[in-house]
Amino acid sequence: MPTGFTQLINDGVDFKTFVMRCSRAMGALIMMRDDPDDAKIPERFEPNGYHLREGEKAHKELTRLKSLTTKQIKSEINKEFRAAINQREKRTIDIAKQRAGYEKTLLKVKEWQPPSPEHVEFKGFMIQQIESSIEFDCKIYNENIEKLSPELWISTKITKCLRDIEYHGKKNDLEISMTESRNIWISRLRKSLENY
Repeated sequence: MPTGFTQLINDGVDFKTFVMRCSRAMGALIMMRDDPDDAKIPERFEPNGYHLREGEKAHKELTRLKSLTTKQIKSEINKEFRAAINQREKRTIDIAKQRAGYEKTLLKVKEWQPPSPEHVEFKGFMIQQIESSIEFDCKIYNENIEKLSPELWISTKITKCLRDIEYHGKKNDLEISMTESRNIWISRLRKSLENY
């Protein structure tokens, strides 16, 4: 039985087409593995720019943070505090709804009579699934939400920005390097097929 690649041979494609199609399964082109079979392999790949953009956002946020007045910092602290309280309230409501659904179904499963001895283990499995989901999904953490001091808040935010700038800078450098390696790999492959 032919594979998705060897079917091409049965379809009569030439050697060069076969090689280029197979190249999609290799590391340099692995990101094209789900593209349509006839998608053109680009002459050059470009970095996707995600880490570059995230680094730029972190730089912009750092600049913004450094320009905040104490009054603006306090305002942002209050806004974050209210958002955390609202999020906790929403999560509490969501968990209560989820738990009610689990418990309603658990009651039905417990009342259900298995149609044969072979179904008893199945019933136990369903009970175990629901009970473990209640245990895992329905915990309510009543963590104390506190307002940070302006000094601690700004220090924490600046530290996070600096970490993000460093992290995304390293990842961007790596992405550029890997993209160039991919470009070299595909270029060498194309050159090796010039006489075919």
